[in-house]
Amino acid sequence: MKKDTLVVLCLIGLCAIAVGWRWASALPESGHRAPSMGYFVQLPSGVHYSNVEAKDAKQIIENTPGYDQMTRQQLEEAQLPILSIPRTVGLWFAAFFTLAIFSFLWRDNPLYKIAEHAFVGISAAYWMTVAFWDMIVGSLLAKLAPRVAKAYFLPGLDLNDQVSSLTSKNLLSGFVDYASADGDGVTAAWWQLTDFLYVVPLVLGVMLLWRLAPKGGWIARWPLAFIVGTTAGLRLIGHLESDLLVQVRTTIVSLYDIAATPNLTFYKSMNNILLVLSVICGIVYFFFSVEHKGVVGRVARLGIWVLMITFGASFGFTVMGRVALLANRFEFLVIDWLNLVDR
Repeated sequence: MKKDTLVVLCLIGLCAIAVGWRWASALPESGHRAPSMGYFVQLPSGVHYSNVEAKDAKQIIENTPGYDQMTRQQLEEAQLPILSIPRTVGLWFAAFFTLAIFSFLWRDNPLYKIAEHAFVGISAAYWMTVAFWDMIVGSLLAKLAPRVAKAYFLPGLDLNDQVSSLTSKNLLSGFVDYASADGDGVTAAWWQLTDFLYVVPLVLGVMLLWRLAPKGGWIARWPLAFIVGTTAGLRLIGHLESDLLVQVRTTIVSLYDIAATPNLTFYKSMNNILLVLSVICGIVYFFFSVEHKGVVGRVARLGIWVLMITFGASFGFTVMGRVALLANRFEFLVIDWLNLVDR
């Protein structure tokens, strides 16, 4: 038997012993076994139930609607935990896929492949569903045919708000008489509920579908070019504001901060001086019109140190974020699934 296989089997055995001990030590409470491995227990009201919350079950029930009308028997039954089968099944699925992903630390295996393909497929289906309801239905159909959207997809759509919005903000209000609807979306004509500006994204979207036709691929290039150009222009403005202008603005600081607290004036001023010197050294490193010798070379070398410290701090923050995600998964396995630690 290989060494790595033996280590994995030992870890699985230790986990099995811990789970068995937890299962055996679960004491009955109020005639029911305390929540153990793989159970998602809740109160009849839907509130999550755990060993800690069991003490406050009565207080939880007192805050639920209809508490005053409950009989004594209903109160006793409402404080007893019940097994939530849908959430328990979801709990086991989540634990299986989490362990399947972790199994890649051992080696590539079929369980990891199953979890990987499921993640990709579920993510694609989820985002397609979100795009359908948010973009096609919520942002397109609700603007072009609000009555159809309200009848079949969005029963909570406010037609009156639609008419009011078109009357006050639409660019075509000078050509389409939205005001005559008087804010009444029920009696308004169909064209008084339609935002004709959304015909443009509808046409572009239909043109994109021509890529599926054997000889219509050239038609899809026009909306694609429009999307890429618009996105690049909007992102350029955002990046100029956040990555350039904001950093330039925060770099222009006073070397001697008089406004700071007297005890912190020295430290605040040193911080500002260090900031300005670091920026200058970093810029000098990328100044290639002068050969990096003498004073310029030494300043450029300091600029390298500044850049390395910046990259290291950035990488450290990234690792901290990933470790937080890993800790969240371990917390799920230990608390929610194995229930080794009470909430």
